[in-house]
Amino acid sequence: MLHYLRREPGFYKRLFLLALPLILQNLITTSLGFVDTFMVGLLSSDALSAVAAANALLFLLQTAIFGLTSGLSVLVSQYWGRQDLRAISRCLGVVLYAGGSVVGLCVLLLLLFPHGAMALVTNDSLLIQIGYLRITAGGYLCSLLSAVYVSLERSTGNPKLGTIILSISVALNTALNYCLIFGKLGFPAWGITGAAAATLIARV
Repeated sequence: MLHYLRREPGFYKRLFLLALPLILQNLITTSLGFVDTFMVGLLSSDALSAVAAANALLFLLQTAIFGLTSGLSVLVSQYWGRQDLRAISRCLGVVLYAGGSVVGLCVLLLLLFPHGAMALVTNDSLLIQIGYLRITAGGYLCSLLSAVYVSLERSTGNPKLGTIILSISVALNTALNYCLIFGKLGFPAWGITGAAAATLIARV
């Protein structure tokens, strides 16, 4: 059975060089949410609950973006294999238009009706009044653009770009969280609003 694992020389090296940045990207993306949750949790349990409630709605946007980029990756990988660049451009355009429409509509609804959206996931009036959702939602159009182009690069054999972009985003988000949540280095202490602003800036 082990003979099925035998490949031409250099195959597993190329596989490792492609897979490692993808693993790092998933770890970095997960850590982005962890940093927000950890730092906001240092403020109060109410702040942490508000962020958790808002993220339950924002997860829908993340799922939509993930679905779009997953489909794009499959198609682009196939077209890249036969060097059909026109088909790749067409796929990119369709995903940008479709994704921009869906994500843009969701973001618009969250910006216009944040309290009604929060009421879907919590009945606590204190949590509903916190504007974390409205501020953070605005960055998801930028997340869509970066996710689509990172997926495109990854499917054409260049996974390093996504790792670099996400690493910069996490580092920036962590630093801004520290400054804007707790008022360090001369910045105002905005609390949960600072966490939302840091996340928005990092996504942009």
